[in-house]
Amino acid sequence: MLAVRLRLGAVLSNGRVAGHVDQPVHLVPIPEGPVVSSPLRAYCGLMIEPRTAEVVDAVSGAPCVKCLLAAPASQWSPEGLVY
Repeated sequence: MLAVRLRLGAVLSNGRVAGHVDQPVHLVPIPEGPVVSSPLRAYCGLMIEPRTAEVVDAVSGAPCVKCLLAAPASQWSPEGLVY
């Protein structure tokens, strides 16, 4: 599982520019195969377009509560992500 958040200034699929309000840390399954051209789907359902997000430490920002509730419990612990 990866922890990612949208980059500040990234242009979103709706044309809006990402700001601080768009930066909760989302959890996504580790993708299989090339990820450069494929969107990532967070456990909350958010589709993250290529080049609009950055991988972060799980404890580096406010978490997406929907992702925390939907992520497999076997890959999450109080200490952080289990890789």
